[in-house]
Amino acid sequence: MKFFMTIIIAITVLTGSLYAQELNLVNSTFDEGEEISGELIFPDGWTGFNSVNRVYHCPDGSLGNAGYVAEESHIRYGWSDGCGITQNETLSGVTLPVIQADTVYTLAARVRMDEDSSSVGVGLQMLEGDSSVIIEEDHFNTGTGWVIYELSFDSGDMEYSHTVGSKLAPAVKNYGGNNWQMIDYVKLFEGNAVWIVQQPQSQLVQEGEDAQFSVSLNEPVTPCSYEWYSSPDKTVGDNDVFIESGSSELTVSDVQLSDSGGYYYCVVSGSDFSITTNTARLEVERLMAHWKLDSNLQDSSPNGWDGTAATTNYVSGGGIDGDCCQFTNNLNETIEIPESSEAFNNYETGLTVSFWKKYDSANTDWEIAISKSTSNGNGWEIGTHKHDNSPFFGFRAMGALNSEINIIDGQWHHIVGTFNGSDAVRLYVDGELDLETFGDYDVYPNNTNIMIGRRNQDGKELPVSGYLDEIKVFNYDVGAEGAVDLYNEFAAEQKIVCIQEYAQQYDVTGPEGEPDCVVDQNDLYVILINWLEDNTYPQVN
Repeated sequence: MKFFMTIIIAITVLTGSLYAQELNLVNSTFDEGEEISGELIFPDGWTGFNSVNRVYHCPDGSLGNAGYVAEESHIRYGWSDGCGITQNETLSGVTLPVIQADTVYTLAARVRMDEDSSSVGVGLQMLEGDSSVIIEEDHFNTGTGWVIYELSFDSGDMEYSHTVGSKLAPAVKNYGGNNWQMIDYVKLFEGNAVWIVQQPQSQLVQEGEDAQFSVSLNEPVTPCSYEWYSSPDKTVGDNDVFIESGSSELTVSDVQLSDSGGYYYCVVSGSDFSITTNTARLEVERLMAHWKLDSNLQDSSPNGWDGTAATTNYVSGGGIDGDCCQFTNNLNETIEIPESSEAFNNYETGLTVSFWKKYDSANTDWEIAISKSTSNGNGWEIGTHKHDNSPFFGFRAMGALNSEINIIDGQWHHIVGTFNGSDAVRLYVDGELDLETFGDYDVYPNNTNIMIGRRNQDGKELPVSGYLDEIKVFNYDVGAEGAVDLYNEFAAEQKIVCIQEYAQQYDVTGPEGEPDCVVDQNDLYVILINWLEDNTYPQVN
């Protein structure tokens, strides 16, 4: 692994004060106080206006979900048009800043809307003290991702001169319609605020390829330095390794398997400020684990994720390839992969879960084949549906894809679930795409191990029945081609699936009289026999 720095020169140079002093607000990052779950009360330092209906306060990023790894403390509220939150001195412990003469004030808020709409958005306001008098406001339309919004005014301008000596209060609200709104932080600055608008993004590369990380500020700043670090985990720490300084971009060259799972971040500094980015993960495309279940629970990949179980029922020669495991809804048959929790929390680069399943009789409840999830709404799981004996796959925070293909027929069936790391979840059955869904997905890690045969390593939920074989987990989305390849690896008859782009409009027939995903002489013949046939009315000589 080698590192190369790309030098970027900022063309625009700002004059005057660049750094903004952050003013004191109570609980500006919403990480203080107790959890609030759907009640009409507010976290420390904040109150609502215009008929806030319900409030959810998540000080550790994991409201109601003990299995979540904490991501972002936040408040979520809704949902009527115009409702919002503000900070004022009627609240205990709050002392608002006093507006000084000839000073720029900036309000910055990181907000996420629940609905992607051209009419619904975010409103920012700066108010005079405890009143509802608006000094400055603006409204923004956005999608469902996290966005940093900015609002500022200069008390030296004539239209704002009357505000000097007044208290300054921040407010964030819904705008344009009913919606749930999540806020990561609300901050007030004295001066022109500088913050990171583009964080380093997690990278998935093939072994030997290069990976690039980059960062950008909301304003060009001179002078400005960039120091890049690597970390063994997601948390910035004192023992992290300094790589190099000089640029807003870092190239990690010739990435090797040994680099997979590491994190990178940047410390951006100016003459009067220093900001640390989020950490971004580096992953190499690879097979994470492969349990063949050939009379043992060993992982056939190089990674050594061997399983343990109290009881195992191996069926010699009964699998899709070699032996397999039989399950009888007995929790003692559950296979746990010890210490796999953190290593398999790499969802930001994608996921594929593949296995073969056979049923001799119908299941009577939801059954989990493989999972890394808990019952309280996080992680992923794949198994069979309670009502029609069909496969399902999904992340519990987002819901599941529920197939309608009944696989209770005494035959082996291949099931694959994929996630592309950002906005697409797909379910394949026997090599063919069955269902897919798209959205702006935030998938959080959890603290549970991989489980084969049930959900939740500490609970007793949804044990599986029937037979399982050839279980594989990848750290990326194998795609439609990969799903076919995984099926054909063990299928008795090779399957050819029409998934490549081609001139479909000319595929009018095939050897069986139906379009066959091939444009050839069969299609040409049909076109030629109808050549120059005129079906217009009325005919014109």
